[in-house]
Amino acid sequence: RRYAGHLASKGVATYMFDCCGGSDNSKSEGSTYDMTVFTEVDDLGTVMSEAENWDFVDKKHTVLMGASQGGLVTAIYAGRNPDKAAAMVLLYPAFPIPVEIRKEFGSLDNVPEEQFYRNWIHSGKRYFEELWDYDTYSEIEDFTNPVLILHGGADRLVELKYSQRAVEIYADAELHVLPEAKHGFNHEQATGAIEYMDGFLERVGIY
Repeated sequence: RRYAGHLASKGVATYMFDCCGGSDNSKSEGSTYDMTVFTEVDDLGTVMSEAENWDFVDKKHTVLMGASQGGLVTAIYAGRNPDKAAAMVLLYPAFPIPVEIRKEFGSLDNVPEEQFYRNWIHSGKRYFEELWDYDTYSEIEDFTNPVLILHGGADRLVELKYSQRAVEIYADAELHVLPEAKHGFNHEQATGAIEYMDGFLERVGIY
């Protein structure tokens, strides 16, 4: 909300949404047991298709933005639809999810049909099945427009090295590290993140 409010103050319309089954408190329909990274990619596509019909949206200057799993979802969508956005901002994107679930379970046979995954979300086995053999970097390089990645230097949930690898893959990307930040930015760190966003969005002609 803070980022959206700041962007609005700069004259940038920002649409925030939660995915179908995205959490137990989601306002959107759907069960968390049916949610996967790829259903969320589809949800983002639905929003983008709708936004194209809004007369206050400049289709040539649309920017995608996502954090954590939302960052992974955003990156996948952008790779599959490289002409839909002029730029992209990713905050501590969760590129290593497939690596982590393979490490945690060892085999798909060990994944239960339903679970409260990492005390985070009630998830179904489908979530893991669809990611099990997926290479999160396999599609992202097709997005060749500018990319800004912001990552915490103290992030232990998603290690910095995964964003460093993404920067090497993208044609036009910059990575800025907030040294003390963990997975998620506090008020002071968010202020720094906004400064990086402003510089980036000005550089790519959004402001």
